[in-house]
Amino acid sequence: MKREEILEKSRKENAGQDLYEKEIVREGGEVGIYVVLIMALVLFLIEMYVNDRARYELWAMFYSLMAAGYTVRLKASRKKRWQEILPAAAGLGAVLLEAAMYFRNLLGAAAML
Repeated sequence: MKREEILEKSRKENAGQDLYEKEIVREGGEVGIYVVLIMALVLFLIEMYVNDRARYELWAMFYSLMAAGYTVRLKASRKKRWQEILPAAAGLGAVLLEAAMYFRNLLGAAAML
Protein backbone atom coordinates (compact mmCIF):
# COMPACT_ATOMS: atom_id res chain seq x y z
CA MET A 1 0.00 0.00 0.00
CA LYS A 2 1.30 3.43 -0.87
CA ARG A 3 1.84 6.15 1.68
CA GLU A 4 -0.95 8.30 0.24
CA GLU A 5 -3.42 5.40 0.39
CA ILE A 6 -2.56 4.74 4.03
CA LEU A 7 -2.94 8.42 4.92
CA GLU A 8 -6.28 8.64 3.09
CA LYS A 9 -7.57 5.53 4.87
CA SER A 10 -6.46 6.96 8.23
CA ARG A 11 -8.21 10.27 7.50
CA LYS A 12 -11.46 8.46 6.68
CA GLU A 13 -11.27 6.37 9.87
CA ASN A 14 -10.63 9.43 12.04
CA ALA A 15 -13.04 11.81 10.29
CA GLY A 16 -15.09 13.83 12.74
CA GLN A 17 -13.07 12.67 15.74
CA ASP A 18 -11.21 15.06 17.96
CA LEU A 19 -8.23 13.38 19.64
CA TYR A 20 -8.16 16.00 22.41
CA GLU A 21 -11.83 15.35 23.18
CA LYS A 22 -11.22 11.59 23.23
CA GLU A 23 -8.40 12.07 25.72
CA ILE A 24 -10.55 14.29 27.95
CA VAL A 25 -13.33 11.68 27.96
CA ARG A 26 -10.81 8.95 28.84
CA GLU A 27 -9.35 11.00 31.70
CA GLY A 28 -12.85 11.80 32.94
CA GLY A 29 -13.64 8.10 33.07
CA GLU A 30 -10.51 7.41 35.10
CA VAL A 31 -11.31 10.20 37.55
CA GLY A 32 -14.85 8.84 37.82
CA ILE A 33 -13.51 5.44 38.85
CA TYR A 34 -11.48 7.02 41.65
CA VAL A 35 -14.49 9.04 42.84
CA VAL A 36 -16.59 5.87 42.96
CA LEU A 37 -13.81 4.13 44.91
CA ILE A 38 -13.64 6.92 47.49
CA MET A 39 -17.43 7.07 47.88
CA ALA A 40 -17.67 3.28 48.25
CA LEU A 41 -14.96 3.36 50.90
CA VAL A 42 -16.60 6.22 52.83
CA LEU A 43 -20.04 4.60 52.75
CA PHE A 44 -18.56 1.21 53.68
CA LEU A 45 -16.79 2.72 56.71
CA ILE A 46 -19.94 4.58 57.80
CA GLU A 47 -21.94 1.35 57.56
CA MET A 48 -19.30 -0.49 59.60
CA TYR A 49 -19.30 2.23 62.26
CA VAL A 50 -23.08 2.67 62.52
CA ASN A 51 -24.33 -0.90 62.11
CA ASP A 52 -21.25 -2.98 63.01
CA ARG A 53 -21.58 -5.06 59.87
CA ALA A 54 -20.06 -5.13 56.43
CA ARG A 55 -22.09 -4.65 53.28
CA TYR A 56 -20.59 -5.69 50.00
CA GLU A 57 -22.92 -4.41 47.30
CA LEU A 58 -21.00 -1.13 46.92
CA TRP A 59 -17.77 -3.04 46.37
CA ALA A 60 -19.45 -5.35 43.88
CA MET A 61 -20.59 -2.30 41.91
CA PHE A 62 -17.15 -0.66 42.08
CA TYR A 63 -15.36 -3.79 40.93
CA SER A 64 -17.94 -4.23 38.16
CA LEU A 65 -17.10 -0.74 36.92
CA MET A 66 -13.39 -1.44 37.13
CA ALA A 67 -13.63 -4.84 35.42
CA ALA A 68 -15.78 -3.43 32.62
CA GLY A 69 -13.30 -0.62 31.97
CA TYR A 70 -10.31 -2.93 31.85
CA THR A 71 -12.18 -5.45 29.70
CA VAL A 72 -13.01 -2.74 27.15
CA ARG A 73 -9.36 -1.68 27.12
CA LEU A 74 -8.31 -5.31 26.69
CA LYS A 75 -10.68 -5.84 23.78
CA ALA A 76 -9.56 -2.61 22.10
CA SER A 77 -5.88 -3.37 22.55
CA ARG A 78 -4.13 -4.94 19.60
CA LYS A 79 -1.44 -6.48 21.76
CA LYS A 80 -2.79 -8.46 24.69
CA ARG A 81 -0.27 -7.63 27.40
CA TRP A 82 -0.38 -8.79 30.99
CA GLN A 83 -0.84 -5.15 32.05
CA GLU A 84 -4.33 -5.32 30.51
CA ILE A 85 -5.13 -8.98 31.20
CA LEU A 86 -4.26 -8.98 34.91
CA PRO A 87 -6.48 -6.05 36.02
CA ALA A 88 -9.40 -7.33 33.93
CA ALA A 89 -9.11 -10.80 35.47
CA ALA A 90 -8.60 -9.41 38.98
CA GLY A 91 -11.62 -7.13 38.60
CA LEU A 92 -13.79 -10.01 37.45
CA GLY A 93 -12.58 -12.15 40.34
CA ALA A 94 -13.32 -9.34 42.79
CA VAL A 95 -16.82 -8.92 41.35
CA LEU A 96 -17.53 -12.62 41.86
CA LEU A 97 -16.11 -12.56 45.40
CA GLU A 98 -18.02 -9.45 46.46
CA ALA A 99 -21.25 -10.73 44.90
CA ALA A 100 -20.82 -14.02 46.77
CA MET A 101 -20.25 -12.12 50.04
CA TYR A 102 -23.30 -9.96 49.37
CA PHE A 103 -25.53 -12.98 48.78
CA ARG A 104 -24.10 -14.72 51.84
CA ASN A 105 -25.02 -11.71 53.98
CA LEU A 106 -28.41 -11.45 52.29
CA LEU A 107 -29.25 -15.10 52.94
CA GLY A 108 -27.94 -14.81 56.51
CA ALA A 109 -30.20 -11.81 57.15
CA ALA A 110 -33.17 -13.64 55.61
CA ALA A 111 -32.54 -16.65 57.87
CA MET A 112 -32.72 -14.39 60.94
CA LEU A 113 -36.22 -13.25 60.05
